[in-house]
Amino acid sequence: MSTIAAAVGGSKATLYAYFRSKAELFGAVLTNTSEDLGGGLGLPETPEPPCADGAELAARLTRFGRVLLTFMCRPQTVALYRLVIGEAGRFPELGETFYKAGPQEKIEQLSRLLEGGMAQGLLRADDPSRAAGDFLSLCRARTHQHLLWGLAPEPTEAEIATDIDRAVGTFLAAYRV
Repeated sequence: MSTIAAAVGGSKATLYAYFRSKAELFGAVLTNTSEDLGGGLGLPETPEPPCADGAELAARLTRFGRVLLTFMCRPQTVALYRLVIGEAGRFPELGETFYKAGPQEKIEQLSRLLEGGMAQGLLRADDPSRAAGDFLSLCRARTHQHLLWGLAPEPTEAEIATDIDRAVGTFLAAYRV
């Protein structure tokens, strides 16, 4: 708290007037940073019309996956992700704060897309939220994990495209009717 107070030109007493604890201050920083990072994600804010066919659904999944994996592989996003994971044991509420500040909305968008595909008979009926989790896991399985572990540099657009094409193909093989 002393270091933060010195950096902003205030006192610890001032910080504690705004934030009751270190965890609350960290949560505010996390929320602000998540919003800054997620602002350029470029995913549709409003529901899109239903997919015309399976090819359009695949194209939307591909677009979603590429934008999301590109965002998740940005150095700032990787650093934030590592920070949250590292501090979640000491401050469990940080995980929830982080989730609500960004991932939750994107999972809900993806769930709506998948639910529409299921309702149209393009995908087998299942829990759209679980299916969204499956798709997201496929999207970040290789490249994002390697980045987090420091095993690879930031991927190129071509590497991201290859990973997402494979994720979409695998997902559709499992969920297509």
